Amino acid sequence: MVQQFARDGVTKIAGLDVSLTGLTEFEGILKTEFPSVSFLPLVVDITKQAEVEDAVAQTVAKFGRLDYAVNNASVTQSMRPTTEADPSEFDKVIGINLKGTWLCERAELQQMLKQDPLPSVSGVYVSFHKKAHTAQHLMLFLCQSW
Repeated sequence: MVQQFARDGVTKIAGLDVSLTGLTEFEGILKTEFPSVSFLPLVVDITKQAEVEDAVAQTVAKFGRLDYAVNNASVTQSMRPTTEADPSEFDKVIGINLKGTWLCERAELQQMLKQDPLPSVSGVYVSFHKKAHTAQHLMLFLCQSW
């Protein structure tokens, strides 16, 4: 997914993950394929509101604004009957897949609403609460399973 954004001309990308190793490996691949892309690796637990808000703030501090976000974090639980399922495992799934994704979306939209809109290359505006945004910069949430 990130490589496609880079092919499409996105040159400023922040990646969030719980694994510094995963981020570092991915950064190496990205730099090899797309040397003009500036990548900001951020280790974040998206179930923690303060960490998510800090990640958005760090992205804006480095790139100046946030115009696009992809929230694709998810984990699964073991496949067994509900009667045998572990409630802590369920809490983890709900925490990452629902709450974490919502926390990211919330923080991203709060930032986007503070910014002046950018017109798209085609002249078409995409509106979020009467604000326009394009994919000039990208904040991509790449959260791996724990």
